Amino acid sequence: DLVVLITTTQPHTPRLVIETNDKGASVAMVTLVPRFDIGISKSEYVFVVDRSGSMSGSKIENARKAMQLFLRSLPADCYLNIVGFGNTFTALFPEPRRYGPDTLT
Repeated sequence: DLVVLITTTQPHTPRLVIETNDKGASVAMVTLVPRFDIGISKSEYVFVVDRSGSMSGSKIENARKAMQLFLRSLPADCYLNIVGFGNTFTALFPEPRRYGPDTLT
């Protein structure tokens, strides 16, 4: 795995970056990071997975592999649910469930 960690000395300062190519076309990126004074709370992750017919073959296999990676990367003590959709939708659990070693066994 390659992990890149970028930090800034002023994380809550708005930024504007403008780049112009040699033909004079410009693009701008604005970053606004609000500051919230909230306490530590439990995280909840809801993964939405396309199970429609268009996902057959390698597409659904790649989605499965990505889901495995996401699930292994979840923080401890969070809550999760997985919703699959195609012609209808179905949640894996009726309510978000606390994630742990045996959540998905």
